[in-house]
Amino acid sequence: MSRAVPGAAEPSVAAPVELSVVIPAYNEHERLGPTLDAVTTYLSDNESRFGTWEIVVADDGSTDGTGDLVDVRQDPRVRLVGGGRNRGKG
Repeated sequence: MSRAVPGAAEPSVAAPVELSVVIPAYNEHERLGPTLDAVTTYLSDNESRFGTWEIVVADDGSTDGTGDLVDVRQDPRVRLVGGGRNRGKG
């Protein structure tokens, strides 16, 4: 049984995403910005084809600020997931 917390906002129900683009990244600070720009532009220009979309950057413990490139973006459809350390391939 869940209890309502006084003063807490109701949880929002997000619309389902029809397309998720996953970009694996490890120390991609130099290349990730232009890649995100290109993919975001392509998806935005073709929303009638793809519907709702998101870009998920899977950071594998980068040490060069790769994650910062995603964090500073103003588009909520571009998000970062990652682990605390590099785990390598597979």
